Amino acid sequence: DLRDLHSFPTRRSSDLEKYILQDQQLLAEPDEVQIFESHLPDKDGIDRDVIFYKSVFRKIDGSVAGIVGVMLDISKQKEIQCELEKARVAAEAANRAKSEFLANMSHEIRTPMNAILGFSQILQDKFTDSSENSTYIKGIHTSGKNLLLLINDILDLSKIEAGRLEINYSPVNLHHILSDIKQMFEIRAKDRNNKLILDIQPELPEAIVFDEIRLRQVLFNLVGNAVKFTKNGSISLCASVKIEKNKRCTLIFSVKDTGIGIPAEQQEIIFEPFRQQQGQNTREYGGTGLGLTITRRVVEKMKGSITLLSQVGLGSEFIITFPHVEITNTIDVQDSSSKVDIT
Repeated sequence: DLRDLHSFPTRRSSDLEKYILQDQQLLAEPDEVQIFESHLPDKDGIDRDVIFYKSVFRKIDGSVAGIVGVMLDISKQKEIQCELEKARVAAEAANRAKSEFLANMSHEIRTPMNAILGFSQILQDKFTDSSENSTYIKGIHTSGKNLLLLINDILDLSKIEAGRLEINYSPVNLHHILSDIKQMFEIRAKDRNNKLILDIQPELPEAIVFDEIRLRQVLFNLVGNAVKFTKNGSISLCASVKIEKNKRCTLIFSVKDTGIGIPAEQQEIIFEPFRQQQGQNTREYGGTGLGLTITRRVVEKMKGSITLLSQVGLGSEFIITFPHVEITNTIDVQDSSSKVDIT
C-alpha cells in the first residue's frame, strides 16, 4: 500500500491523496525525477514551505525497489523572496509617483523657461552692438535654450514612465515630414562639412495614418545625433516601404552616418536613460543621454522596432520598422511644416 510510504505528517487528507497520486505517476514513469514545492506542518503545527526531490531506486536486477526523496525547508528563502517582492512593488510605486509628478508639472516647469527665453530674445534685439551687455544676454539665451532642451527630455521620459505618453493617429503627409527634417538639419550638417542625403523610395505612399508629432520626434533625434557625431562625412535619411494587404504597409526608416561609430559592447547601453557612449567628449558633443531612450520607447509605443548597426570609426545606422501602417487616400492633410513642437 503506497500509504505506508508516507511517514511525514499532514493535516489534510487531500494533501496525502495528492502525494500518493504523484508517487503512482513516478512509479509509472521511473526514469523521471519529480521536483515540486508544497507546505507541511512542523512539530509545532506551523506550516513550512518545502521543496521535494523524488525519484525511484532500483534493485540489483534493475527492477524498481521503491521511491527515495529529499525534502528541504525553504521557508527562509520564501520569506526573503516575499520581502524582495514587496520592496520591488514599493520602489516601482515610488518611481511612478515621481514620474507622474514631473508629468503633471510639465507645463509649470516649461512656462518660466519660455519667459526667460522670450525676454532674453527681446533684450538681444535691443543690444545689437558688441558690448559686454550683449555678450551676457546672448549667454543667458543660449544657456536657457540648452536648459529647456534638458527639461523637455526629462519630462518626455517622465511621461513615458508614468504611462502618460499619448499616441494620436491622423492622416499625415509623409513626404512633407521627411523634407522638413532634411531642411532642419541642412545648415547644421554643412557647418560640420557633412553631406545630408534624403533617399525616398518611389513606392513610398504620400499619405498615411500616423502620429506625425512622434514620428518627427524620432527622426529629429536620430538625424540630430548623426549630424552631431559626424564630421567631414555624410548622413543619409532613407525611407522605404513594403506593401501589405488591405491598404496596409510596413514603413522602414534608416538614418546612416559615417561618424565615430559605437563599440559593440556599448550598443545596448546607449539606449538606457542618462547613459552615453564611453569616451565620448561631453564638452564637444553635449547631450543628456536621454534622446535614444526616448526614441526607442516612442517607437515601441507605436508598435515599431529599432535596431542599430555600427562599427567604430566607420559610422552607425539606425533602422526603424513600423508594420501594419494604414495607407490613406486623403492627401489634404495639415501642412506638416506647422507642426514643430515635439515636446
